[in-house]
Amino acid sequence: MLLGKIGKISSYTETVDIVFRHANKAAEEEREKVKGKLRIDKSRGIELTRIRTVTSELNRIADRIIKNFPSFDNLNMFYQEMLRLRFDTEQIKKSLGALQWMKETVARIEREVGRKIKDEKSFRDINPFRRQFYARVDSIVKKVASDFILLEKVRKYLRDMPVLKERMFTVSIVGFPNVGKTTLLSKLTGSTPEISPIPFTTQRLNLGYYKKLIQFVDTPGTLHHFEEMNEVEKLAYLAMKYVSHVIVYIYDATEPYPWTQQEALDTEIKKLNKPLIYFLSKDDLLSAEKIAELKKNIKGLIIGQEELIQKVEELERNI
Repeated sequence: MLLGKIGKISSYTETVDIVFRHANKAAEEEREKVKGKLRIDKSRGIELTRIRTVTSELNRIADRIIKNFPSFDNLNMFYQEMLRLRFDTEQIKKSLGALQWMKETVARIEREVGRKIKDEKSFRDINPFRRQFYARVDSIVKKVASDFILLEKVRKYLRDMPVLKERMFTVSIVGFPNVGKTTLLSKLTGSTPEISPIPFTTQRLNLGYYKKLIQFVDTPGTLHHFEEMNEVEKLAYLAMKYVSHVIVYIYDATEPYPWTQQEALDTEIKKLNKPLIYFLSKDDLLSAEKIAELKKNIKGLIIGQEELIQKVEELERNI
């Protein structure tokens, strides 16, 4: 999710400071241009420059946000659902609309005040028009203060989202914590995610790529009813549901988790109706007899990374 064009979304007070600072700088430059002119013409030129600069700077700030925010309705369902985990997307749209309202309202007031400044005959009465304009602008921007805050929170969340390549063949690696998902991802793709012996350590979606053709996603957590999952588990579920073409389910016969629980999770994953590959982790810790028994009981169980990647490539060609 590339939002580099947006950049930080400043608060209400920061925004007002920015636009007024730009206006003051523009006024100083205008002051040099109007040297030698009548005092009324100097005041008129300087104050018109101030209010026009305030308007153009607010337009620039608002347009940068509005135009570069993603169109939520056109996002992949994975990203739409991710956003709904944290935010009310209708409120996000309203906040973007509030910035458009701010732009239009300030532009209208600038036209009104500009006409008054142009018509004013006394230089002493020009500055008060600009001060009134500044006060009204401050009030308008203050009205959308909460919208700036919300949009900055959304921007940070979008910035930290995993950037999944939606058109690439995608494989989710699934299983209980600490059964070897992240280790397998690293060995298959050469990626170097942090690996820890402590269960429940993966707090995000780790990504890796095989020959720049296949995208692997290390999905943390276990599946319960969606309402009972924590946020990271929900991300894993959404990745499997909306992005993955194939799911690799890891069985761990050293049984850090009871075998019945691993089978129950297997049953839940089947409900996604995705092609499913079974992979046995930590086979080096098992006897040949135990492995033979597992292969007999789990249809299509794969042992070894080379056999796994061959199966994935076969599915990639045929799906």
